[in-house]
Amino acid sequence: MRDLGGGFKSQADVAVTARCAEEGEYGRHRVWGAVGWGAMSTVAGAVLGHFGIWSAFVMSAIFLVPAAVSGWFLWRSDPAVAGAGADTRPGLRRDHHVNKPAARVVEQEMVVVPCSLTLDEQQNLAHRKHVLDASRHVPPPDIIDVSASVSEHRTADAGSLPLKGKLAAIFGRQDALQFFYIAVVMGVGFGLIESYLFLLLTDMGAPEMLLGLSLTVTCIAEVPVFQLLTWMMSKLGGPDGLLNICLGAYVLRMLIYAQLPRLGSPYWVLPVECLHGLTFGAGWGAGCEKSKALAPPGLEATQQGVFQGLYFGLGYGLGSLVGGVLADEYGYQTMYLLGALIVSVLWACGVAWHMVLSRRSRGAEALRYASVPPVDQG
Repeated sequence: MRDLGGGFKSQADVAVTARCAEEGEYGRHRVWGAVGWGAMSTVAGAVLGHFGIWSAFVMSAIFLVPAAVSGWFLWRSDPAVAGAGADTRPGLRRDHHVNKPAARVVEQEMVVVPCSLTLDEQQNLAHRKHVLDASRHVPPPDIIDVSASVSEHRTADAGSLPLKGKLAAIFGRQDALQFFYIAVVMGVGFGLIESYLFLLLTDMGAPEMLLGLSLTVTCIAEVPVFQLLTWMMSKLGGPDGLLNICLGAYVLRMLIYAQLPRLGSPYWVLPVECLHGLTFGAGWGAGCEKSKALAPPGLEATQQGVFQGLYFGLGYGLGSLVGGVLADEYGYQTMYLLGALIVSVLWACGVAWHMVLSRRSRGAEALRYASVPPVDQG
């Protein structure tokens, strides 16, 4: 049954991100998943304790009906399905199935001139931009043919490529590979925590009520993070900064878990679980936004599936496997200390990779403009 439902989550995230017009808007919609999870976990636990395990399947079937009805109306409301709902006004383009102003194409071609430059330097920079655009056969920003840009964007659909071409489109970019690596590292941290935390708490004598209460706290912690996802990404310059905060929170959580037995009471886990808002809420929200930004047109669902597979599949599995070996050999406290060290080293490698890519990108851009001859001042 888990195999049959394996693709639903990635498809749902694609449907949500496709309807987000702004970067970070995903969190404002995904927050309701955290609300539903937290609200129903307590109810489901009470029902299971009273009626037995069979009641879980009955509840699943009951709640599947409104979910299916909501999904049907969501699908029918898509302009691509409804037909008449599509906005065909000039000046708008379809970007990852979302209507956005085509002026963003123009914005990418505009020259930003620092005010600290002299008049001659400003004229020289503008001339270099003009010559470079001419060499690429790009018209000046004020006369770009928006309709042509729309047509080119719509025809550049990687979904029609053969399987080899699709794989090349997804995995053929260094920035995408670096993001996939970060997804695996987040999954390692997630597997180390989620697979063994309850075992650690049980060894400390935690009651079952505390285990359920800790899940409720994690869900509550997700709500403000998802709600403020847009604001946090704007302050941090995009999803990459938020992904780094997520990995830092993973390290901090494991370091604190290693100290829980010394604190004496398992109830100290409750304030620590507030960090779940950063480890999952920030990481998942930023990851979905990053996947949307990197996805080739027509491969949005595939890109999300790869991200989620690396996070919850490969990364989570590696974390659980390594954590089990370390826990059997050294115990849960040492396992979490070593887990924090492992995630820290992997995180540092990912940051170094990102810095190298950023430096190469800036160097290539500078070389491109440096190759353009300066304006003749005579």
